[in-house]
Amino acid sequence: MGVAVAAQRVQGCRQALIVSVVPDVTGIDKTFDYLVPENLAKDIVIGTRVRVPLHRRKVHGWVVELFANGSVVDATDSVGGRSQVEPRSSVDPARLLPIIAISGIGPSPEIISLGEWATYRWAGRRRAFCVASSPATTTARLPAVRYGKIKAARSSDTDDVEWAIAQRKLVVLRRGPQADLPSIVAQIASSGPTLVVVPTLYRARMIAAVLRRSGFSVALMGEDWAAAAGGVDVIIGPRGAVWASAPRLASIVVIDEHDDGLQDERSPTWHARDVAIERAKRLGVSCIAITPTPSVAVLEACDGRLREPDRQAIVAAWPEIRVIDRSQDESWASSLLSSELIAELRDHTRRIVCVINTKGRARLLACAGCRAIARCEKCDAAVALTDGGVLQCPKCDTQRPQVCSQCKAGKFALLKPGVNRLREELAAAAGRPVADVAEVSGAQKQGDSSDAASMLIVGTEAVLHRIHQADTVVLLDVDAELFAPRYRATEITLGLVVMASRVAAGRKDGGRVLLQTHSANHRMFSALTSLNFDLLMSEEAGRRKLLRLPPFGALAHISGAGTTQFAGSLSETLLVAAATLAPDDVVVRAASVNDLVSTLKNTAKPKGSRLKIQIDPPRI
Repeated sequence: MGVAVAAQRVQGCRQALIVSVVPDVTGIDKTFDYLVPENLAKDIVIGTRVRVPLHRRKVHGWVVELFANGSVVDATDSVGGRSQVEPRSSVDPARLLPIIAISGIGPSPEIISLGEWATYRWAGRRRAFCVASSPATTTARLPAVRYGKIKAARSSDTDDVEWAIAQRKLVVLRRGPQADLPSIVAQIASSGPTLVVVPTLYRARMIAAVLRRSGFSVALMGEDWAAAAGGVDVIIGPRGAVWASAPRLASIVVIDEHDDGLQDERSPTWHARDVAIERAKRLGVSCIAITPTPSVAVLEACDGRLREPDRQAIVAAWPEIRVIDRSQDESWASSLLSSELIAELRDHTRRIVCVINTKGRARLLACAGCRAIARCEKCDAAVALTDGGVLQCPKCDTQRPQVCSQCKAGKFALLKPGVNRLREELAAAAGRPVADVAEVSGAQKQGDSSDAASMLIVGTEAVLHRIHQADTVVLLDVDAELFAPRYRATEITLGLVVMASRVAAGRKDGGRVLLQTHSANHRMFSALTSLNFDLLMSEEAGRRKLLRLPPFGALAHISGAGTTQFAGSLSETLLVAAATLAPDDVVVRAASVNDLVSTLKNTAKPKGSRLKIQIDPPRI
């Protein structure tokens, strides 16, 4: 197995060694006990990847527990410290099948334990977290440690970084979208090995490249699993990096903790921020969240441990933000191109990115009389016009006739243009051929479009992940996000503005972000123009606390065959409340995550059901 694996010893194995294994088989949610042959005992530790017999097949799996028949055994792990092996005298070794072989090194005992916590926290299966924390390829040995003694030069962030590291708890550093993140990470890494989680692989690569040039040893997760487990100064990567096996961690950093890219949309819907907070707590180190717009969840969890730079530094780290009030524009009902945008388009020296999200969004209507967005009088979400000719809220299903709640007019304009039509309008307004306007969508693969050299680009939110630099970014219809039927609509919209602000960093005279809205008096726009988000987030936290929404309550989205019957069983307890969205589509609420998860675990699932459970669903 190699020198590094041979160093993982099981000492004092005088009795039969038994292991519990999570099989790497989809659909199996239990562990199985196996006997460890004497010739493999010295190389078996918690986390080891093994090959075992299961139902007349040979499958791979992970060792998650070690037992000695009648005595306690200690296992030494080269990346996770020592783990105790408890006695299990109730198992007869003679009745157990033996392990076939050791496949390679797997997650450290620390990560296996963290995965067990996450399995409960998100009502998932242990296999999902074992897969997330394992190397993509078989790893037989670990490289030598590569810790350096690099000290970053002092900067304006040094005092805040030193304060954050000393807290040994969750802290928040509020920094603008265009802040020098590699410099801040270098300051943190100067104090010891650091794990950094970033929403996108592109940004992880960019930060990693800068750190390497500064002399730090860096492991980029997805490529350098073994190097991270061996020991380096900085481990960095997208959300899966939070599961990296890493010895001697001194700090954990989460960049843009507000970003939905840190949450897995598949079940279990674990969030890298929450995993990082729990991991740092277990290790007794600081979890440092760096973000321009802290979420309500992290503000509640950090208990006031927040630092931000002076006003001048805040302004310097943001582009120019312009809010365009479409209700004052005569062409508001017939086009998304405002007078300000047309003037911007006619400056052919600027690279302009236009963003509009229509996929999966509620229709938006505006009153033809007072030009106010048609919204639900109960939950304030944007309403849509049904086939029956009534206005219906897609969030709470409240219906009303086609009457404006503001001025009582009965005529509405439907605001739902497509990207293709917008492309033609943009070309005409800019005085360019349609072929010169690039189109980007999420369905395209990286490099499919000719957007690299285009000066005018239009697309869905995906364009902000493809284009990394522009002079102007225009969010053509912010209201589609801001008034979407989601309890986190304001946070999600702020995240979109932050992404746009990072792209808008083109010229020396500064980038520019244009926000087109019919509700310019919304509190979010005043927060963006003043760059002061305290009142906005305080109001948002108060609203959620009143409605018992996360983080002041817990939500689960359950779908799939058997959901309706399962929801009926859930309704028998007082700990949770279930609301049916559609057949076999239910949202469950509870006062706490523990109440929610324990109820889900203790409620029998209907026979033959295929339930998909999402705790803290990102888009409800």
